[in-house]
Amino acid sequence: MPVAYTPYFSHPDGTVKRKSGLVSPSAGYKSNLGMFVGANYYYDLAPDRDMTVGAILYSEETPILTGEYRQRWSDARLEVEGGVTKSERDDRIAGVTQTVDDEVRGHILGEGLWELNEKWRAGTNIAWASDDQYMRQYDFVNDDVLENELYAERFSGRDYFVGRFLTFQDIRVREERVEDQPEVLPEMVASFMGEPGQIPLIGGRWNLDASFLGLRRAGSDQDMNRFSIGGGWQRRLISDYGLVAKAEANMRADIYNTRDSNISEIYPSRAETQTESRLFPQVNTEVSYPLQRPFENFQAVVEPVAGLTVAPNIDMTRNIPNEDSQDAQIDYSNLFEPNRFPGYDRVEDQSRVTYGLRSGLYGYNGNYGNVFFGQSYRLQEDDNPFPRGSGLDRQTSDFVGQAAFLLGDTNFDYQFQLAGDNLSSQRHEVDFYTVIDRFDLSSRYLFAKALEGTDINESREQVQAAAGFYVSPEWRIRLGGTRDLGGEDSGLREADVGLDFFGPCVSWALTGRRSLTDDASGESDTEVLFTIGLKNLGEFRQSGYPRR
Repeated sequence: MPVAYTPYFSHPDGTVKRKSGLVSPSAGYKSNLGMFVGANYYYDLAPDRDMTVGAILYSEETPILTGEYRQRWSDARLEVEGGVTKSERDDRIAGVTQTVDDEVRGHILGEGLWELNEKWRAGTNIAWASDDQYMRQYDFVNDDVLENELYAERFSGRDYFVGRFLTFQDIRVREERVEDQPEVLPEMVASFMGEPGQIPLIGGRWNLDASFLGLRRAGSDQDMNRFSIGGGWQRRLISDYGLVAKAEANMRADIYNTRDSNISEIYPSRAETQTESRLFPQVNTEVSYPLQRPFENFQAVVEPVAGLTVAPNIDMTRNIPNEDSQDAQIDYSNLFEPNRFPGYDRVEDQSRVTYGLRSGLYGYNGNYGNVFFGQSYRLQEDDNPFPRGSGLDRQTSDFVGQAAFLLGDTNFDYQFQLAGDNLSSQRHEVDFYTVIDRFDLSSRYLFAKALEGTDINESREQVQAAAGFYVSPEWRIRLGGTRDLGGEDSGLREADVGLDFFGPCVSWALTGRRSLTDDASGESDTEVLFTIGLKNLGEFRQSGYPRR
């Protein structure tokens, strides 16, 4: 009979695809939760399904129990995970941060997909949290809004259809109440596109789009139904002399029905329930003349480009709400678009000309460097539909552009927006990444100017930087940080440092992170995390730098 037992450890080799057992653990420290240790057990229930259950133990809070279930069928799959605990939290009440006593807290995340046949599929996405701070406090997700969706899709050649229901949970912590996020009950979109060259005489290809949107809010907030149908034609031409032209013509009709309209609050003489229609035709052309010259190792390209857009003047003061076209902003990617409003609710009416210049050097080995600079000009000064701060609210738009290059392991991307009248800075965005021997370096910079007369009353300026150094092929040290450079409350927002070991069988990472935000957000804390990865059992991936 046994006299004494000794601890032992075993795990399957690479020939075993699935086996029940412990998953690699994690441990660390969070200033608002204390020391913690997390462990999970994986159950291989059957070839088509499995389950993971676990717990995270905290020295200063109640443990959190977690679980995940996954199953596959021949034409469907399901994944559900969640957690539950009982703990206190910081919340902002009447503008003051207060501590809420222990309460049951938790979350559910799920995803399901069913392949009905070769053309149809249906699915669902589920996301729910018990309170605004929970997801960020326990590091499950960093989303501001959780989305729940039930949908069905059809794919057939170039044609597409989707119908869906959407509900949202807004978990942003804010000083003031804003209008509720609406429920989408339902949204249906159908898109049909013809094959090129099927239209007699004029050539090109046609498209037809139709959509229905129903938005519902609780109480007396605004509800809306919108039906839109539109069609268009597009053709691309290249002349014998190298002139490239694109022509398109579009026509769209919209019908709106609004209840408890926000417009009636601004204009009391207007009814709370309104029905409005709109017909909007538009013609757009874009012409460019690319010039290129080959060299031994690269080719140089210079391409002037110009566009003309013609449309009637649409009365924007009519009873049409603005639900999906509020975030309008010019940049280099949408400068030549026929309608630079996002969504359907606002259209870019009247006529304009757009012009710019693209140029670059393109190496035959994949390296490149290019620049773009452009602007647009409205032919009519009055009745500008764009909001202040968009860069399009004046007759002459702001200048926008991009400068980018790729040279070996170095990647640089700079996007900018300059005022159209005096070239003053409006927005700058810089992304940079390089590998130099054993170093990985990356940085990101953002500047956006304050907009007088709007809610954005101070400039926003932020810089992020990160670095990693491979002491050897197995060992790496890394550090990074985010700093707010603008506004009255400027300063460090996040800093982290880490040490990684990459072994042939066992890998591990030690990370320290400090987040400096409002306590009520659920993100403000100091965290130390230790993670172990076992080959073929529980490998891990640290964000920021790929292993070479």
